[in-house]
Amino acid sequence: MQSSQRAEDNWALSYAIETANNLGLPILVYFGLTTKFPEANCRHNWFMLEGLKEVSAALQNLGVAFVMNRVVSPAEGLQALSQNASQIIVDRGYLRINREWYNHAAERVQVPLIQVEDNVIVPVEETSQKEEYSAATLRPKLLAKLNQCRDLPPQILQK
Repeated sequence: MQSSQRAEDNWALSYAIETANNLGLPILVYFGLTTKFPEANCRHNWFMLEGLKEVSAALQNLGVAFVMNRVVSPAEGLQALSQNASQIIVDRGYLRINREWYNHAAERVQVPLIQVEDNVIVPVEETSQKEEYSAATLRPKLLAKLNQCRDLPPQILQK
């Protein structure tokens, strides 16, 4: 749970819970706290940690275990926890650092790593085939896809 730090309206969490229930397995939510997140400062981290306290309580009410690790990178934490996992389900991240963590972990774990589209209504790949440099060029493309994507289930990518 790196980028979608919430227990409600979290497609990745919902998919993980459904998958665990279907397999008859427990679920563990992991957050890797890092001091190397670009441009993050103490104020950002304090705000995030306050929110994670609420997430932890909400997960506990759902009967879901929550682990936070600040000793290793999120990718290394995923790798270590994967030793006892049947699969890893993550919230898809678009920042370079999120992509690097998930690619690093996917190359080193022995179980499937599944990314669930969680923070957007229109998947990025559906919007444009090129990098958009202006909201003026991106907005019409998003609006054209919005209604057809609004009620779709989340996009799930497996690495």
